[in-house]
Amino acid sequence: MNFKESTDTLNKIPIQQVAGLLGVTLPKRGSTRCPFPDHEDKNPSFEVKASGTRWICYGCGRNGGSIDFVKEYKGMDFLAAKQWLEDQAYNGQSATRTLTVKKTVKTKREEEEKPGEVRDSGEHSDVYAFLLTLCPLLESGKNYLLSRGITLETIETFKVAQMPRQSILPKLLSKFGFERIHAAGLLNQKSTVETPRIIFPWNSVIFPFLEGGKVVYLQARALAGAEQYGKWRNLISHPKRIYNVDAITQTSKRPFAICEGVIDTLSAIELGYSAVGMMGWSAKFTPDQIRALRKKEVEILLDWDEKGEKGAQQLREELNQYGVVSIRKRLPSPTATDLNE
Repeated sequence: MNFKESTDTLNKIPIQQVAGLLGVTLPKRGSTRCPFPDHEDKNPSFEVKASGTRWICYGCGRNGGSIDFVKEYKGMDFLAAKQWLEDQAYNGQSATRTLTVKKTVKTKREEEEKPGEVRDSGEHSDVYAFLLTLCPLLESGKNYLLSRGITLETIETFKVAQMPRQSILPKLLSKFGFERIHAAGLLNQKSTVETPRIIFPWNSVIFPFLEGGKVVYLQARALAGAEQYGKWRNLISHPKRIYNVDAITQTSKRPFAICEGVIDTLSAIELGYSAVGMMGWSAKFTPDQIRALRKKEVEILLDWDEKGEKGAQQLREELNQYGVVSIRKRLPSPTATDLNE
């Protein structure tokens, strides 16, 4: 059984049954409160679709099948979630066997794992690095970044790239093969071996997430013409990461800014900060990363809207638990809702 076939087999397991493996109660179909630990859902915004094998949360925006549910609940990458589900649901046997549900027994390691820890080791960094060699920044992308106040020096430092008009898929597939490109999160959910489709549209600006010199994640910003499907595109079935996370452990006399998103992070750097960017609330600091902030002058520059204010308050409380003193900066302009504006 190949990668796609085994994935399809696992995704046929009802969501209710998968949730049971995780100790979560869900209906066979219909609405309930979102079960994910990082989403405080006061109203029922989570829906199990009529098929019983698909779900969506209209509150936090996440959706998917059985493997995706495990990935989001446990904070795993797609491959780890797939392996976990196969081990739990099939007693470690091949996914072609008859389903026999095991009771979930939490190991000591699972009990000690902290919420929000990213366990994706960046095993696809070679794929992402090769993709970037095929995607030089175009004039349209450069002009977009310059219009947002990002200088050429910063653009070069952070290795910003851009999807070319000519498809790069043939070269990616030739070098790595369909299953590897799929596992790296670069293909949309309707892709097949016969009709693979890359998730980043032509002309979109690509921001690599660098950790220790390796490219561990990619996020793209669609420019005019492709924004109707969403401005920001993320890797499929991979947890979001913190942008410029190496800044946490770097020694710097600059004040340290926690921003919301890539563009605000680059804006903060232009303003003289050492900065990182939060990608929503599915990517969080690990305890070790928070401890590393104790000696820094931390300023929280999340968006100045209702969601950003709530997130800033939660973040301050979390930092304070580890002895990190932080300042929530006031709205710098009555017409702005984020730092770049």
